[in-house]
Amino acid sequence: MTEPSLPDLEQQRAEFYERLAETGELRQGSINVTYNRCGKPNCACARPDHPGHGPRWLWTRSAGGKTHTRQLASAELDKVRAELAAYRQFTTLAEQIVAVNEAICEARPVPLPAGRPTRPGRRSPRPAGGLRGGPPGGVRGLPGQDHRHRAGAGHGALGLVPVSGSLACERDRHLGYFQVNAHRIRYTHFRDLGMFVGSGVVEAGCKAVIGQRLKLSGMRWNIPGATAIATLRCQEASGRWDEIWQRSHCQAPCADPTTQAS
Repeated sequence: MTEPSLPDLEQQRAEFYERLAETGELRQGSINVTYNRCGKPNCACARPDHPGHGPRWLWTRSAGGKTHTRQLASAELDKVRAELAAYRQFTTLAEQIVAVNEAICEARPVPLPAGRPTRPGRRSPRPAGGLRGGPPGGVRGLPGQDHRHRAGAGHGALGLVPVSGSLACERDRHLGYFQVNAHRIRYTHFRDLGMFVGSGVVEAGCKAVIGQRLKLSGMRWNIPGATAIATLRCQEASGRWDEIWQRSHCQAPCADPTTQAS
């Protein structure tokens, strides 16, 4: 399934904005119905099968960390229900607008500085498929690996917008992160392998594989021992326990004591 193009995303955003302009009056909160018993022994509400006095329709909302409640008259019940429904539609539409704007930001290429045309064979500032699972080493292919220590000498070769001061330091810090971690952020490639890329799943896996096995009270591990236990734990959690016994490097050959004696 191909991703929508930039014009398609912009058209979709325009449609969302048109729907947003048509949004009418709205309010947040909910409507609850209550029945009360007055406590008088001779009242009809004292009978076990009586629901109590009511119904009382209450509009409840949260504001400033407090819950506010107001009783609604029967005449305004339908009006408030329509306004609450409009608020739910508004929040759904707002989430869709944010999502399509994020997609547009990702799809729109970074403009080159004025008067600096792209030379043949030169990489664009945002290589197609670089962070979305292109060929391995997408970001690492950028020239100037030690650009942070060159006082900006190689920034033109990277196609970066010229900045100075704190902005330049911030830019160099982020660029260095992508160059060092390019092999870890090929998300489409990892998805094709059936791997998760969401931080929640990865953190939960680390907790189950590492935390619950290697970080118990009083445990002390060296690197080879922790690596071996983590490998076994991963095999068991993945349901591929039998595969580890089929690899020859999993068991080091034992020396023959008779040979050593001779």
